[in-house]
Amino acid sequence: MLKKLSVVALSLIAASAAMAQGLSREQVQAELQRARAAGEIARVDSESYSPSVRSVASTKTRAEVVAELERARASGELALLNSNNPDLGELQALQRARAVSAERLAGQPKSAQ
Repeated sequence: MLKKLSVVALSLIAASAAMAQGLSREQVQAELQRARAAGEIARVDSESYSPSVRSVASTKTRAEVVAELERARASGELALLNSNNPDLGELQALQRARAVSAERLAGQPKSAQ
């Protein structure tokens, strides 16, 4: 019994000594500043809404995006994507039909479009 108590006491002393050797507040603050400067941690405050989202330059104009939205709305693709249980086979068929249509339009002279 005394042996078990000694082992428990020694392990508690060792654990408390390990915890006492933690970093000071200044060291933690310095590490935080270093990590932020290196880009390892995103700053989160009222000025930065979504730090994890990087802005990406669009390759399409607003008019092209609106036209694409209207095509998706007209073909039923938008409703299918927004439904609770989209049928992937139907969605793929719509996308294939749209690709074929785009290929046909690409082959026509500009005056015919």
